[in-house]
Amino acid sequence: MELLVLAAIAIPFSTLVMQALSKESDDEFDFL
Repeated sequence: MELLVLAAIAIPFSTLVMQALSKESDDEFDFL
C-alpha cells in the first residue's frame, strides 16, 4: 500500500510545482 501513500503525496505536490512554475515563468513553461 506504499504506492497509495506516494500517490497521495506526489499528486498535490506536483500540482503545487506546476502552479509555481506557471506563475514564475509563463513563457518558458507553456508546454506544461
